[in-house]
Amino acid sequence: MPSAARDMPGITLSNNSSNGLNTASRSKQAASQDHQQQQLTNSELYEIRQRQQRDKREEVTWETSSYDRDRGRMVRSLNIVERNRLVERQRQLDKEMEQRMRDIRLAQSAVASQQTASLNGRSRRRAASQQDLAAAGSSDASYRSHSGSCAAALGTR
Repeated sequence: MPSAARDMPGITLSNNSSNGLNTASRSKQAASQDHQQQQLTNSELYEIRQRQQRDKREEVTWETSSYDRDRGRMVRSLNIVERNRLVERQRQLDKEMEQRMRDIRLAQSAVASQQTASLNGRSRRRAASQQDLAAAGSSDASYRSHSGSCAAALGTR
């Protein structure tokens, strides 16, 4: 195994693929797709946080303007309406964020189950091929016993 692949966790080299791509390139593709999805998610979360901060600044503006004694009552009543609007907007943003996080978790679990299914399929094929070899009499155990009998026949054992 090349030293570069040994230094990267999660990347293994194997030429047992059906379409000619090795496992390392598949792992790199999956990692790049996950990274792109995470970047998209981070930008969406950043946008939501920016909207939340902007809404918070609006609320602070209303709060500071309520100190105007001449317009205190009018501003105070408008402030209640504005605060209710901001609270509702905050709830809406929270729901959006929860929905996006749920979608991300579902996508990640789908990718994980697909990778698990792929690994399970490979292990089943490997076990089936070992059973076929054992049935044909060319398993490692029969090879060892055969080589031992050859060595005994030659007197080198």
